[in-house]
Amino acid sequence: SGNGPIMIPYGSIRDAWVASGGSGSWMGWPTASQLCTGYSCAQTFQNAVLSSTPMWGVHAISWGFAGYWKSTDGMNTLGAALDDMRYLSGGGGGWIQQFAGAAVMQSQTGPIVRVQYGTMLDHWVRTGGERGSLGWPLENQVCVDGACSQRFQNGIVTISPQGGVRTIIGGFIQSWASTGGLATVGAAVSDLTYTTAKGGGWKQRYAQGMITQRVGAAPIFSPTGPILATWERFGAEATWLGWPTAPQTCDAGICVQQYQFGVARSDSAGNVTHSGN
Repeated sequence: SGNGPIMIPYGSIRDAWVASGGSGSWMGWPTASQLCTGYSCAQTFQNAVLSSTPMWGVHAISWGFAGYWKSTDGMNTLGAALDDMRYLSGGGGGWIQQFAGAAVMQSQTGPIVRVQYGTMLDHWVRTGGERGSLGWPLENQVCVDGACSQRFQNGIVTISPQGGVRTIIGGFIQSWASTGGLATVGAAVSDLTYTTAKGGGWKQRYAQGMITQRVGAAPIFSPTGPILATWERFGAEATWLGWPTAPQTCDAGICVQQYQFGVARSDSAGNVTHSGN
């Protein structure tokens, strides 16, 4: 191969490489020595990686998945492949392969991302996988203070002890992300709901506040605090104030928020007053 001698130990990986045609196959020559972690082993070749486990056997990691596996410190993060890469036609099509540490996926037009085993992958499968309401994953899962989120083609799934598994959809996706996402708004703790009050609109509760969107307007985030708590206590959008029409602003402990039919103010002690427009 021109890189000096590299040993392929006798065993299942060597057998699979030889059976495929050895150095003359699409995999090419080995490029590094075999690496084993516990009972799982892997060896990189020019165009692929072969990994092996006693339970799942030998599987090839190929194309972009091979580069992704190597760039993420393969055996120490994703681990060995548990099956071969498969093509799924739903949601515009894409590829999936399961590893010891996570499932790796890529849609026809998206990046290579992983979906962690457990609640996130279970929810994706339960909702129909790539053919379901979520579609293909677009970003890796991120976690902050015990809550996690992952973006898919048609929504963001959040998981938290307070809210369980919830989905953020539509215009709320951009609002949630642009306001700071998991770190600022937090995980969703309720589903998106629609009410007809004051012209109609949508709302969804989060760990750190609420996003509302009245019909014909943009989504608005209102943070947890005296103004939001008072508005909700007296009936939220059904009150005479109606829906929020601008984000809350604060200066020196005094906060102000504009609504359809009035203004709410809170002082530094948390006392809230309202006035009409």
